[in-house]
Amino acid sequence: SENDRVDACALLDERPEVAQIRYAVSVREDAPVDDRSRVARHPLTIACSRGHLRLIMAMYRAYPEAIGYTDVQLGSPLHYACFHSAPIDDLEFLVSKFPEATRITNENHQSPLHMACMRSSPNIDIIRLLLAEFPTAAQLADADGLTPLYLVLQKQPSVELLKVLIGSSPGVLRTATRCLQKALHVACVYG
Repeated sequence: SENDRVDACALLDERPEVAQIRYAVSVREDAPVDDRSRVARHPLTIACSRGHLRLIMAMYRAYPEAIGYTDVQLGSPLHYACFHSAPIDDLEFLVSKFPEATRITNENHQSPLHMACMRSSPNIDIIRLLLAEFPTAAQLADADGLTPLYLVLQKQPSVELLKVLIGSSPGVLRTATRCLQKALHVACVYG
């Protein structure tokens, strides 16, 4: 709730060291200890998945190093914000503080742009923001050979969104997936 977020911001002002603690997320009981520590998240990452700019700013002030931390599940705090469709203000703040995050990929070779394009209704403003910082991100293929364009084509996107992705990297139309499908194949399959 809003009151909880305000209380969290006040706590961070009093005890900024709390922002340095990494919290383990649920992992299989039989997972090796190394795997358990690899999915631990800083509070900043958790805040980015919830979408609250004031809390994200407080977390960043308390422990700015957390903005560059990545975990194996999704990646950086920017990955989480994009995956959870955080408000554009949250993403603008994250990109302004750590623009290099637009270039980071996770274990599946997915960039924050991939995360934004996975959403059922990709936000064109988020995609524009990410491409403004890293225009060739549209060319990056993930571990399955899927570019952000291929992810968007599976959702019957607007023509405007397609123009934004293709306009930043026209060569993406010639990129093939691991199954040797090109953008036109994907567009035909998904209508």
